[in-house]
Amino acid sequence: KETAKDARMFQAMAEKEKRGEPLTNEEYERILYVGRDAEHYFLIFESLTNKDYGLATPDPIAKIADVSGDQGNYLMAAVGNAMEWDNIVPFWGRHEIVKGSIYSYYEFPSEQLLNDKEWQEKVSTQEYPSWIKPYITKQSVNYPAITGY
Repeated sequence: KETAKDARMFQAMAEKEKRGEPLTNEEYERILYVGRDAEHYFLIFESLTNKDYGLATPDPIAKIADVSGDQGNYLMAAVGNAMEWDNIVPFWGRHEIVKGSIYSYYEFPSEQLLNDKEWQEKVSTQEYPSWIKPYITKQSVNYPAITGY
């Protein structure tokens, strides 16, 4: 749909030029970026022809790094699996509950360095830092929520 829409837009610009009508600054900017647009769609269509790219399985989110230390006394910082984030935000004079996702966060001492694969195997048993625990709950939120006005 997007490709067809862009093609119609460029067609309309070409017809305008054939009639001798000037293009707008926005239209000239679209022409400036026509190569970018074409490459974008080319890469999308090319990826769909490759069975490994069409619906790829991304690498796991969990990543780890050593922050400081040496020889058996390391401070590790890591992100784990995605977590649900529910937040109350102002919305047109009222409040609304919104749902999103955030990375889980960890920091801990370790006697050995861990790579991402080792961390991914361990993440489900790792405790959250004490300063994060008050913000985490197992309680589920029913949706759609009824918000106050």
